[in-house]
Amino acid sequence: MRSASWSRPQQALASDAPVIRDEKEGQSDNHIYHWESGDAEATDRAFAQADRVVSLDTFYPRSHPAPLETCGCIADVNSATGQTTIYMTSQAPHAIRTVFALVTGLPEENIRIVSPDLGGGFGNKVPVYPGYVVATAASLLLGRPVKWIEDRSENLISTGFARDFHMHGELALKDDGTMLGLRTSLLADEGAFHADAQPSKLKVGLLPRRDRLLRHAGRARRRRRLLHEQGARRGGISMLVPRHGGVVHDRAARPERRVRARMDPADLRKKNFIRPEQFPYETPTGLVYDSGDYRGAMDLALETIGYDELRKEQEQKRADGKLLGHRHRIVHRGGRSRSPQATTTSSD
Repeated sequence: MRSASWSRPQQALASDAPVIRDEKEGQSDNHIYHWESGDAEATDRAFAQADRVVSLDTFYPRSHPAPLETCGCIADVNSATGQTTIYMTSQAPHAIRTVFALVTGLPEENIRIVSPDLGGGFGNKVPVYPGYVVATAASLLLGRPVKWIEDRSENLISTGFARDFHMHGELALKDDGTMLGLRTSLLADEGAFHADAQPSKLKVGLLPRRDRLLRHAGRARRRRRLLHEQGARRGGISMLVPRHGGVVHDRAARPERRVRARMDPADLRKKNFIRPEQFPYETPTGLVYDSGDYRGAMDLALETIGYDELRKEQEQKRADGKLLGHRHRIVHRGGRSRSPQATTTSSD
């Protein structure tokens, strides 16, 4: 595991850095794309109104999935009817069908993707790997079903890894704990070949998540750089929230010397949750949340784990010179985008 001080993506920004993809026409640096979402001016105003600003710089290391069952498929293309059936261990059969329709020129209704129970996925079974395409083309050419499956070495060599992000986040607050705005940025190690299979804009859009920030007072930036590795996949700036967001919230709950009151991190979260009567709720980055009772869910979780008793135990441990930590995490799955404000530039 690389330490947070590792600077390969930063080194790739240098003006004298070797260009990895120098065979690409017009490629003069290692830049892949720069993507922004949110209202920069409104976010700046929110930060100007803040009593406190807390920040966090963090490194989310590269991780490599190794599911019990490697990737594989059985492709059966009927050249006479154009009907295609593909059995595969995919986590995204509908996306696979759409991509295959684009590649083959067949209508989507002629393509049937069958995805049975998986022996593990972890996101690496979302992309369209070359083996799928080759097996399907071979079935079309031979007129008979074709099977392809990886061995373990092939899986470790070719499967897209995840994360490898350098992230920075800032949260603007009032002294009473009201969150006013959020700014984030991410610099990612993409690998030598841009194979980013994760939905960047959706992940960035999830950033405000359950917190009731000022409308259009969230801004996210995402940059990718090419390096000598296989392509990255999935994960995004929103990982700053589930993995390290607790740290941001805890820092926000800690008072500065000039502020007497201290707010429990759980209370800080509950104060800023979207209220049930506010649904449907559109986030600053354009996602719409249709329903939820986040405060009720958190109250139930805190009651179930005996949170008040845990806090008392924590104080007792500290009095004895021992440390006992707590961390909260609220997860929301799903969402739909409605024309978020964004600008995108890409060279790949």
